[in-house]
Amino acid sequence: MSHLQILEPNYLLSTSVLDFNQNQPQIIFKKEGITYIRPSPQFSPYIDLYTHFTGKYLPKSLRAYPQNFTEIWIHFGDIPCFLLSEQLNQLPAMSLIGPNSTPKEYIFEGNFNSLHIAFRLGGEKPFIGYSPIDFPTTPIMLSDVFPCWKVQYLWDMTRLAPLQQVIAIEQLLAFSFQPDFSIDDRTQYGIEIVRRNWGQVEVTQLAEGLNISERQLLRSFKLETGLTTNKIIRLNRFKGALLHLNQLYKPNFAQLALEHGYSDQPHFIREFSKFAGISPTAFLKRRETLGFLQDEWVKYAKRGQT
Repeated sequence: MSHLQILEPNYLLSTSVLDFNQNQPQIIFKKEGITYIRPSPQFSPYIDLYTHFTGKYLPKSLRAYPQNFTEIWIHFGDIPCFLLSEQLNQLPAMSLIGPNSTPKEYIFEGNFNSLHIAFRLGGEKPFIGYSPIDFPTTPIMLSDVFPCWKVQYLWDMTRLAPLQQVIAIEQLLAFSFQPDFSIDDRTQYGIEIVRRNWGQVEVTQLAEGLNISERQLLRSFKLETGLTTNKIIRLNRFKGALLHLNQLYKPNFAQLALEHGYSDQPHFIREFSKFAGISPTAFLKRRETLGFLQDEWVKYAKRGQT
């Protein structure tokens, strides 16, 4: 595609050193039950967002869509459960999931205090030493990948305020940083191209933009992230269409499909249903009923504001 956005070569930060003496993480939104915290600049190539959940103010259920993230949940209280394929599962404290390509339905019960870390694809590798491929039903316990003192360090954060918890997390991550495990710069660069173009890029274009063969591209993406190149492209295309659809009152599915690189309306509906677990029409009805969905926490939190 002619509009493919290629990044400047200096986009990537050097992974040879992680200097914690730079700017601190920042709260970008706060309301009863939720706090969005942007990572400090030196962590932004690895982490997309921290989200802190607390209290009894959150919705009882929330559908979470695939986001190309590896998720770490650090629970300090009652543990939410989640539905997957109509089966209720426990989401253990101090666990790791992803990267996932399936939707989940979270059911929040009681009061709880949880911190969610959304690592960019491959971003967790230099901190935990390896990248899980896909664990849609079986979260990994952090005690299986972290030494006991690190897990205890996390538990000791229980009484800290959300921002202080994130600062403590970043101190631990900086201490644990292993540059030799960092995702390859070229792969990270390619992932960012896909993200910036909302998945509207062909494998051949991406390989040419990275100056490698298609075979090298396919191998490196799978090895570094646990997801195939095609899956990463499709997930980003879906996310772009999802966000666009959520902004429309009476969407034209055929036009939406065209704008987001789908071959036709049936193709868009099939792909959307696969990644969302529901059809675009069902998504719109659910939005009208619930008023909040994945990527809609801010809308939810603003309800009731004057």
